[in-house]
Amino acid sequence: MNNNQSYIAERKKAEQALLQSEQKYRELANSLPTCIFEADLNGRIIFANRTAFEWFGYSEADLLEGENVIQMLAEADRQRAGENLRRVLSVGEASSGEYTALRKDGRTFPALVTTRAMVKDGQPIGLLGIVIDITERKRSEQALRRERDRIQNYLDIAEVMLLVLDVEGKIVLINRKGARILGYEERELIGKNWFEGFLRHQDSGRVRNVFDEIIAGRIEQQEYYENHILTRTGQERCLAWHNAIVTDEDGKILGTLSSGEDITERKQAEESLHQSMTQLRTTLKAAINSLASAIEMRDPYTTGHQERVTKLACAIAREMGLSEDQIECIQIAGIIHDIGKIYVPADILSKPGKLNEFEFLIIKTHSQVGYKILSKIEFPWPIADIVHQHHERVNGSGYPQRLTGKDILLEAKILGVADVVEAMSSHRPYRPALGIPVALEEIARNKGVLYDPEVADACLKLFAGNKFKFE
Repeated sequence: MNNNQSYIAERKKAEQALLQSEQKYRELANSLPTCIFEADLNGRIIFANRTAFEWFGYSEADLLEGENVIQMLAEADRQRAGENLRRVLSVGEASSGEYTALRKDGRTFPALVTTRAMVKDGQPIGLLGIVIDITERKRSEQALRRERDRIQNYLDIAEVMLLVLDVEGKIVLINRKGARILGYEERELIGKNWFEGFLRHQDSGRVRNVFDEIIAGRIEQQEYYENHILTRTGQERCLAWHNAIVTDEDGKILGTLSSGEDITERKQAEESLHQSMTQLRTTLKAAINSLASAIEMRDPYTTGHQERVTKLACAIAREMGLSEDQIECIQIAGIIHDIGKIYVPADILSKPGKLNEFEFLIIKTHSQVGYKILSKIEFPWPIADIVHQHHERVNGSGYPQRLTGKDILLEAKILGVADVVEAMSSHRPYRPALGIPVALEEIARNKGVLYDPEVADACLKLFAGNKFKFE
């Protein structure tokens, strides 16, 4: 065989491999429960997966014969979408936003649309887009808002002070009546230490000690007591308090919920007081149940988090000598390992400060939600299980299933280590970046405790030998 024949044979082999690879990923795209499309520079669709046809009600012929992606959005969203697409093509950055998607029959649904420019030789050649139906998320957010409004209404119409303290004694929530009694605006009180700012000096130490013992679980909460508080002007008011402990689903104490009736002037008659207490107990029970369940199912990871986690996870897998098939599995799992966060309320994900314990419990549901989403897809790998397990730890202290080492997939162990290193070394809205050295110290210190020893060693070896950088 001469050189020309050899070249032709190799080229045909490469073309065949490319076709097989393209077919494989087209099949994967068609199995996804999200809409995926490709469009040319004019926005005309040139490829769409099976979900796109189902959601938008078009046949394949209809959708691929000149349909423009902008026309598949409600008219009110088209100008904004067009501007975003032009920006994507001009600057080459991904764009993500919420729009109202328009079906062929005129019906609409809320959608999260993410687009990215397809580039060849440094020039954009088209668009790649993903559409996620966020109908359920919107319903959850609306339900959450309604529930919060309902709770706040309960709190604000109550003719008593309603007060929620966290485990440090800081005010997490106070109603309008309570703010008026103290002489402040509600927003001025959030985050203030109750024992340092609002109790008489002779009472604060004693009451704080009792509170700390309750939070530690060493004594039971006192359901009723009376004490004096200090208003903004320094005036003393005597309040009669009713209290309850706020716990999570596992029984862990998160703080206290208290209602205080200003009994300084004894304005109410005995019967009126009895009715108020009965209503108070009903309100307290409803508030406790609602606070435990209202913040339901979204960590504002910085741009590129999943991509960087994937990059490190694949590097660890290669360092460990895993097969290309396993590495490909880890790559796909890494890219979508936080998919469950699309169902976490947006106000929690975008919170600039440190999450409180109530909010963190909600964030932790994302691996379970991700599993539920991905388990419906027939991957050639256990992607759903990997996503489900990427926060498990080898000593059983992880979540959500508290699996131990032998029960956790190797791919999930690798993804878990990569996730920790990336998260600790990167900036987060609630803290600055801790840096690579601190992240690696965490891995080394907990090797064999939280993290698989072989995975931890491979990760540490990568950085020690300068074999890996996030940049």
